[in-house]
Amino acid sequence: MKSNLITIILLICSLLMMLGSAVLYNTLTDPGAALPETVTENTTNGDGSGVIVTPDEQGGSSDAEIVDYSAYPAATDFVFTDQNGNTLRLSGFYGKPTVINFFATWCPPCQAELPYFNKAYLNYGDRINFLVIDLIDDSGESVENGLSFVSANGYSFPLYFDSFDEGYGAYGSGYIPVTVLISADGHLIDSHVGGMSETEVQAIMDTLLNG
Repeated sequence: MKSNLITIILLICSLLMMLGSAVLYNTLTDPGAALPETVTENTTNGDGSGVIVTPDEQGGSSDAEIVDYSAYPAATDFVFTDQNGNTLRLSGFYGKPTVINFFATWCPPCQAELPYFNKAYLNYGDRINFLVIDLIDDSGESVENGLSFVSANGYSFPLYFDSFDEGYGAYGSGYIPVTVLISADGHLIDSHVGGMSETEVQAIMDTLLNG
């Protein structure tokens, strides 16, 4: 009798062990059991719902903010000439942002900053109008001097001339160089008197491209 009881107990234990093994096997091999996901950043929406940011979603950059210059003062229009003597107007360049640089070939600060404007022209000349304007006056500055200066220095920007003293008359302050920023829709963004560093020239390019 005692031996029969022991046999029954052993059978029950064996059945329980087999049942447990089967349950464990099904759990480990269940295709619906997802593996843990590697999470690099966990943020929440405004409603508290979680958002998992995976590695390939990080590092994206948003576009630069576009500035509306419509509340800025309208730029003063003026006429000037190109190297062939054709008369042009500032307003004829609207549609793209414009940088104006008034200079003279005999001006040391002008000479120092022009390489930076030339580099900027090579990089952004398809998106920004560059009006590098030589001041024609009775100090010996002439179209010939300006063209010779630009050619000797290997500058690529187009050269213009303040032949009627309208441009500097509108934006000058008695000193040169003077740099003026005009938005694509013809508003005066800013002006700068004096020579500029390469970093400063790049900064005004960034300002123009954001408008």
